[in-house]
Amino acid sequence: LLAKALKCRESGNKGVEYNTKLVSFEKKEGYIEAKLQDTKTMKDSVVRTKYIVGTDGAHSVVRHELKLPFYGKKYEEEFVLVDCEVESDDDPQHPFHKETNAFTYLHDQLFVKFPYGDGTYRIMLTRPKEQEGTDCTLNQVQKIADSVLPVKVTLKNPTWISVFRLHSRAVDKYGDDERVFLAGDAAHIHSPVGGQGMNTGIQDAYNLGWKLAMVIKNQASEKLLK
Repeated sequence: LLAKALKCRESGNKGVEYNTKLVSFEKKEGYIEAKLQDTKTMKDSVVRTKYIVGTDGAHSVVRHELKLPFYGKKYEEEFVLVDCEVESDDDPQHPFHKETNAFTYLHDQLFVKFPYGDGTYRIMLTRPKEQEGTDCTLNQVQKIADSVLPVKVTLKNPTWISVFRLHSRAVDKYGDDERVFLAGDAAHIHSPVGGQGMNTGIQDAYNLGWKLAMVIKNQASEKLLK
């Protein structure tokens, strides 16, 4: 969407530069000098800009450069994400199998199923303590599904199995209130259950976007950004 929007703008914009990461930046009088690196050639370059918006995720370079604490905690549980097919073994008419339905089970452990709409699903679950610290297999996920779900299913053809831990963290300010700002996971991270991170991140960007646009067009003073 961003690339398409930039193409619609006046000629001269550089568009999206892939394989490029921010290494560091330094605030100067009236501008910011940013050091970038091409991750393919490993060559460095320097650009000058008036503003920086750090939407660079939980390990944000922008946040680290600003030396902003990331307050919060790590969840005790270990989690698994699986993308796979789900086949009904006994009752294909059960609401669990309707492709428009998400499903959440919260009792002894978490088991969440989100439909992609193409016959595959994203499954998120907590792991038993005795399995933590090891690689996860589809067979382990199948055994958990057998023990907690209201219907019998077969999980098959996984395209993704990932083990991870979750944090709940946030900064106490969204940048330096002048020229460097944070949005999305760079400013706060959450459990993916419920889409908190996505929804708050979109609102971060929307809120900052219209304010920056007005300031850049001289339609508002920079006080709007504070």
